Amino acid sequence: MKDDVYFYKTIYDKRNPQILYSTGVTRIPKEEHKFTIHHSTDGGDTWSILYQADLLGVGGIIDIEQYDDILILYTYTDGIYIYRIK
Repeated sequence: MKDDVYFYKTIYDKRNPQILYSTGVTRIPKEEHKFTIHHSTDGGDTWSILYQADLLGVGGIIDIEQYDDILILYTYTDGIYIYRIK
């Protein structure tokens, strides 16, 4: 059985339109689900994982928003996550 990744929302960086962020959740059999922030620095041609963490609840990400150098992620059951963009 392979891992599945579900993407919920993709946004452009407000300071640089070549940078994109996308949030998603992995559905890995027999493991905790993980939420991820993927990012692209070339306008979406290539992607890599910027951050990944266990998601204790179920349901995944509701929304993502950028404020200055912070990404704010709203989840269904795990509250709000804040990630500082480096």
